[in-house]
Amino acid sequence: MGQSSIIFAVAATLLVAIVLLGTQRSNNESDADLAVYHNRMFAREAALTGLNLTVRRLVDDPDHWFSNTAQYEFPQSTYNGAQFQTTVTSTHPDTVFVVSVGTHHSRTFRVESRYTKGLISGGLAELFNYALVSDDDLHLSGNTEILAVNGAANADVHANGDLSANGSIHIEGYGSFGPAGNASITPAHKTDDFFDPNNDSNGGDSNVYSADEIELPLIDASRYSTSPPADLVFAGDATLFDIDRAWLTANGYPAYVGTEEHPFLMYVGGDLEGHGNIVIDGIYFQAVVAGEIEIAGNTEIYATSSPKPGRHASQAEWDTWIGENLTAAGTTPIGFFAEGDITFGGNVFSVGQLYSNSNIRFNGGGGRQRNIIGGIVSATADITLSGSIVVQYAQLATTGSIEEFFSDIPEGVRMLDYAEF
Repeated sequence: MGQSSIIFAVAATLLVAIVLLGTQRSNNESDADLAVYHNRMFAREAALTGLNLTVRRLVDDPDHWFSNTAQYEFPQSTYNGAQFQTTVTSTHPDTVFVVSVGTHHSRTFRVESRYTKGLISGGLAELFNYALVSDDDLHLSGNTEILAVNGAANADVHANGDLSANGSIHIEGYGSFGPAGNASITPAHKTDDFFDPNNDSNGGDSNVYSADEIELPLIDASRYSTSPPADLVFAGDATLFDIDRAWLTANGYPAYVGTEEHPFLMYVGGDLEGHGNIVIDGIYFQAVVAGEIEIAGNTEIYATSSPKPGRHASQAEWDTWIGENLTAAGTTPIGFFAEGDITFGGNVFSVGQLYSNSNIRFNGGGGRQRNIIGGIVSATADITLSGSIVVQYAQLATTGSIEEFFSDIPEGVRMLDYAEF
C-alpha cells in the first residue's frame, strides 16, 4: 500500500512537471509569436510611413517623375524604432512605381504601389483662357479689335516673346508678355486705350505688363492618323465640306460622335484649304492638320445654318447670331489645329478655335462684320493681325480627343495598383 502511494505520488509529480513544462513551452511559443507579430507590425508601420512620405514628395513636385526619380526616394530612415527605405522607378512621364520596405529587428514588410498624376478634372489648359496667345511674338496693327463674347469677361492677349501694337487697336482685355519679352505700344500714351478690359482688376497699374510664360504644347498630327472608326481621315490636301448631325447618321457614325465628350475628329494628312461657304452644323468638330491651313477669298465657316447678319446689321442681331454659333455655355464647338502655318486672307469669316505649331497670319478682313469667333494660338512662332480684323473671343468648349491639351496641372496622385506583403 505504501509502495503504491509512492508510485502514485511520483506519477502525479511527473504529470504536473509535464503540464508545467508544456505550459512554459506554450508560453514561450506565444511570446515568440507575439514578438514576431509586433516586429512585423512595426515593420509595416515603417513601410507605410515611407510610402506616405514618398507620395507627399511626388505631389509636391510632379515635374520630374520620369527624369529624376531619385529625388523622391528615402534612403535608410528611422520611424518609431523601425527602419524604412523607399525606391521610385518610372517608365512613363506620368506613372511611377514605388517600393517601400520596413524593417524591425529581423522582420521586414514590403509595400508596392503604382501611381499616376491626378489632374484637375474638366479643366482646359491655361492657354485657352486667352483670346490670343503666342509662344513667340504677337503683332497687332491696322484696325484690330479683340472683343469678348461675354461683355462682363475679358479677351486677354499674351506673348511669351514681344507684344507690339500700333494703329487703331481696341482690346477688351489685358496685354501681357513673357519675362524675356518687351512691350512696344505706339503711341505709348494709348496703352490703356488700346487695352481696355471689361473687368479691370489692375486698379491704377498699366493694363500691359510682364507675366510668367505660358506653356504651349506642340500638336503631333501623326498620332491621329490611325483614328478610331468614327473619325474621318483624308490623305493629302483636302477641302472642307458641309457636315451636320444628319450627315453623321446617314454615314453610319455612332450617336455619341459629334458630342462635347467625343467631337467629330477629322484628320487631314496634308494641307487644308477653305473656299466657299462651309457649314458645320449642330456638332462638336475638330480638324487636325499635318500641313498648313489656308482660308482665303470670301470663305465663311459657320456652326449654324442661319445666315450671317449683313454689314449694317444691329449689334442685337449680331449677338443673337453669335449665340447660335456657340454652346449654351458661350464656348465654341469647333477647333482647327495645324502643325504648319494658319493663314487667313481676304474677307474671311470663321467660327472656331485656331491653333498652330507655327505662324498665324490674318490680313484683309471685313471690319465690324467679325473675322473669327473663338481664339487664336501659335505654339512656336508669331501671330500677326493686320488690316481690318475683328476677333470675338469665345473659349474652346472641349479638348475632345486632342491629347496635347489635357490639363497637366496636378491635383495629387491617383493610385493604380497596391500590394503589401
